[in-house]
This record gives sequence, structure tokens and C-alpha cells, in this order.
Amino acid sequence: MSKRIVSVIIPTYKRNRILERAIQSVLNQSFDDFEIIVVDDNGETSEYRKLNENLMKNFQNNDKIIYLKHKTNLNAAVARNTGISYSSSKYIAFLDDDDEFLEKKLELQINLLEKLDNSWGAVYCGYSKYRNNKLNSTHLNSSHGNLKIKLLLKENPVAAGSTLLIRRAILNELNGFDITFLRHQDWELLMRFFKKYKIAYVNQNLVKINIDDNAYITNPENLIITKEKFLKKYEKDIENLPINLQKEIYKRHYLEISRSFLRNKNIKRAVIYFKKSKNYSRISLIDYVKLVIALIDSKNTIKYILLEKIMKILKRNNFNKLFKAFSR
Repeated sequence: MSKRIVSVIIPTYKRNRILERAIQSVLNQSFDDFEIIVVDDNGETSEYRKLNENLMKNFQNNDKIIYLKHKTNLNAAVARNTGISYSSSKYIAFLDDDDEFLEKKLELQINLLEKLDNSWGAVYCGYSKYRNNKLNSTHLNSSHGNLKIKLLLKENPVAAGSTLLIRRAILNELNGFDITFLRHQDWELLMRFFKKYKIAYVNQNLVKINIDDNAYITNPENLIITKEKFLKKYEKDIENLPINLQKEIYKRHYLEISRSFLRNKNIKRAVIYFKKSKNYSRISLIDYVKLVIALIDSKNTIKYILLEKIMKILKRNNFNKLFKAFSR
């Protein structure tokens, strides 16, 4: 088989029911010169591996689809690196197994990157979030270039890894994903990317992100480990910024931990990290709103009623800036 222009890497773990949907969204692309590398991160003796093997039989005659299998569960970063190592294409795109590409995703991103010089190492796009097959929010903006500060401030517009398409040579230069990160793997990769390269942007909604409520409520203890590791690794980058930005960065990351404890109904630990964040910088109205939402986040019905009412009030009163920040 001749070398394809782009490889779409789909790591998969315990999501047999929706993996086929992700694969089909790539097969439906308007751009035809691609390969799909599915990396099965389930253990070889697990029921999920058996289900995946049966599913992949449906594609065994499709020469665009490659199915790779780990012997044991290693994590998504390792799975992505496995796909990168196997690929020989010019570009790499990533697709989470619960997300979907819209029809022109690859075509528009590749067309843009082909027109730019090599200082532009990647391109991302807008996306929409769906919960229970219902549109939850749409995310479009025009940020491009070096977005390191936005990333550190948790304003990272490349919030969804499925929106990213990157030059394969750069991934090799960066040695792929840092497999010691169990979360923030995309962020950590982009921090290294922005030391040398810029990112372009297609201002269209080209990816459908399907929200998993169970995955949304993370283990706060694991989040603490990730945050401390991330902030320590890029401490020098943060120290080179103005003091007010440094304080805002730490505040926002510790507030995320506080919200995680709230979602897990651990008020005591949430308060500890709230106070820690408050020591760095002023808590804004947006921060308070997000904390309230986190407090009731496990009660989805109440949450969505409240969200809907608040967003209607914000729109009605033309609080556009607040509305956009709250919607992130």
C-alpha cells in the first residue's frame, strides 16, 4: 500500500459500542488520502478486546484501516505513541474513540497547513459538544500562533485533542506524548510544541465531542498529581511571565482541583484548594459561577435547568464576554 498523506490515530479503551461511530466518521471524510490506525489499549484477555476484535472484522477488507493491539492497558498517551511509531504519513490527526470528525475536517485542515511554511507545525479547528445526542455548546474562535500563555491560563482553545492535526516530523522531533502524564497529555505536548512552532486555525466547527458524564467526574487525587507535575515541569516558563499572570495561572489550576473535589462531594478538601487559589489571585464572578455548577454537577437534571436559566439571563443582558467565558 502506498504511503498516505495523513494518519488518523484512534486509541480505544472500554468503548466498543461507539468505536465504530468514530471510525465511520473518518471513512466519511471528503478528503480521501488517509489511513486509520486503531490502537486497542484493552488487555488481551479482557472482554473489551474480544468485542473489539469482532468489531474490527467488519473492516478487515478495508486497506485504509490498521488495527494494532497492546498486550495490556498502558494508557492513551502510549496508545497514541504506538500509532505515531507505526505511521509514515506526512500528517497525524488524533480522534478519541467517543468523538467524531465532520465531513470536511481533514480536507480543510490539510489545505490550510499545505499553504503555510514549516514554522506553522499544526492546525486545529472549532468543535461542538454533545450530551445525550443533544447539542450542549459550540466553540469557535480565531486564536492562532503561539498559544502557550493561553494554555497555561487554561484558556487553551485546542481544548479537544480530536481537533488537532500536526506534522508527523514534529511529533518525532518532540518524541511524541509524555507517557508519565495520565491527564493533560495534549496540553503537555503543546507546551513543548510552542517552544518552537505556531499553530493555525480553521474557524469552522469540524469535530463533534460527545461528553461522557462518568468520565467528566475525575478523581481529584489523580488531578492533584497531574497538576503538580505539569506546573513543576513548566515552572520556568511560568516564572518568565509577569507576576500577575503567574498568580492567575496558579489560581486557575488550583480552582480546577477545588471544583473536582466539589463534584466528588468532598467539601472540606474543596475549601482547602479554594483558599489556596484565593491566595494567588482574586476570585472572579466567573470563578464563583463555575464553583456553583461544580457543586451540583453530579445532579445532572438540576444542573442543566440552572445552566439554561443562567445562560438565558446572560444572553438577555448582553453579557457576551461573561457568557463566552462561562461556556468554556
